[in-house]
Amino acid sequence: MTLHLPTRLRTALLSFALVLTLVAPLQAPLVARAEESLPPAQVVATPLEVAPAIQSVWQTGDAAAAATARAWLWGEKPLAIAVEYQHDSPTGLRSMVYYDKGRLDIPDPSKDQSNPWYVVPASLVREMLTGEIPFGDNVEVQRGKATIPVVGDAAQPQALTYATLAPLASLEAAPSARTGLGLVEHDAVTPRAATPGALVTSLVRAQGVVTLGVVTDAGVRISTFDAVTAHNVAEPFADWVAAQPYPDLYLLGHPLTEPYWVDTTFGGQPERVLIQAFERRILVYRPANPEGARVESTDVGRHYRLWRNLSQPTNPSLAPLAGSVPFGEEIVAAATANLIDPHLLAAIELVASNGNPAATLKNGGKGILGLRPEAAIELGVPEKTQAEKLAEEKAKAEAVAKASGTKPTTQTGTKTKPMIVSASPTSVASATPTAGQTPTTSTSINAEVASADGSMTRLQVSDEEVTVRTVMADPGLNAAYAARDVARWNSQSLNFADIVADYYSGGKPDDNDPAQKAFVEQVVKTRDELLAKYPSAPITPAPGSEVGQLLGAGHSAYYSPSYDRAWWER
Repeated sequence: MTLHLPTRLRTALLSFALVLTLVAPLQAPLVARAEESLPPAQVVATPLEVAPAIQSVWQTGDAAAAATARAWLWGEKPLAIAVEYQHDSPTGLRSMVYYDKGRLDIPDPSKDQSNPWYVVPASLVREMLTGEIPFGDNVEVQRGKATIPVVGDAAQPQALTYATLAPLASLEAAPSARTGLGLVEHDAVTPRAATPGALVTSLVRAQGVVTLGVVTDAGVRISTFDAVTAHNVAEPFADWVAAQPYPDLYLLGHPLTEPYWVDTTFGGQPERVLIQAFERRILVYRPANPEGARVESTDVGRHYRLWRNLSQPTNPSLAPLAGSVPFGEEIVAAATANLIDPHLLAAIELVASNGNPAATLKNGGKGILGLRPEAAIELGVPEKTQAEKLAEEKAKAEAVAKASGTKPTTQTGTKTKPMIVSASPTSVASATPTAGQTPTTSTSINAEVASADGSMTRLQVSDEEVTVRTVMADPGLNAAYAARDVARWNSQSLNFADIVADYYSGGKPDDNDPAQKAFVEQVVKTRDELLAKYPSAPITPAPGSEVGQLLGAGHSAYYSPSYDRAWWER
């Protein structure tokens, strides 16, 4: 049976414990928690290695890239190793490796490794254009379309983004998650004419407006036509993919847009380039580059990670944990941001859902961490979007007007205008809100990126409005708010069992509830197993920190017996 002390007593004991840590330089090393045996500070988990099958795919395309000075197909090295939920996989997981130019997945490790589709390049471009993140058959998460520039500098004053390019893309048919073969034949595609040999003259502007007949002097022509999505492919891109060591469907997927010229910047310098979006990557043709180096892949792998707010832990010793549990980067980031034990948060996820975004606990908790909707509301998450609230107000006004026999005075909803295709240049507004404009209603994902001059610019990279519904479904948001909820109980509890019981019950634990008891016991056990398998180095103070500076509260302090006098005084 878990013993829960009164809040005042727990707070008093915690305060006493913090006082003891302040006098630690004068004492023998203290033990922060009797039942917790942390590994020595120098013992950390072995860094993860790229799966041999994925390494083989990378080797085929990029092993000789540095020696030949040609552009990378995937990237110089992995950005991150990760696992995520995969509904139709026997393990319930898919293994992934991120590179600059994309991501390589093993969606089903039980398949024959000799099958060329055992490792599948992910359709990251499609996901950022649709705002949909698939996790296998019938499981997907809706997030706002990426408001990240598709080409050029990340911090451009006027940039074509995935969100503004999306209306020009063929996104009606879903990719095959199982085979990785991309789009299939369907009847919903608007037929387009095959125009081999025709000049590519259309310019797309930041707002997504296409102007015909603008670029007539570049001499770039259409090469082939894809009957599946009914899009033409520009000659430079068709020639480029034909010279690669992979089939075009494997490397690119089907084209999602026509080829368009676009004005962008590279290193702050303006440049007009040709782009075309495919399922797996975006190709760019830069006429100003030397012959043989004019076609490049954009950094869709980095774009995608920015959109999903993914990053490797600032503490490198936590990288193996982040790469081994579902949505580990989100889990570790949320834990460290809220000063709680990452191994504990990862254990809660594994027990609550094993990474399934659609999971539901017996206490009503939802998502990968079994977050209770009531907790999300207590943490300030609105139950409905602004649009839903306005719709309700409109319906109420109409009902009142109907009952009183008067006309409602509510405003008419604004419909999305169809894409304008003009024969002459059209001025467009900046894609970035100016000082007098109201930005998109969003509190979901924001990130800082480096500008050409080295300064940092904050970008909103997702336009999805956060509500209880999105927090329950979206793994990143679920982790962020669950960590905040755990942190509420972290400072009031004396052991991990109490923390988990409070999290599960909303601070009203019932020791007679068998579901709660089983959940708590399994989480504590799993947390200990994770710590043993993926030990991490303790937090160390930044250079110049004051002696005795508070590192955190409760278990967030990560106290270790290795913290001797020299450690505290350095």
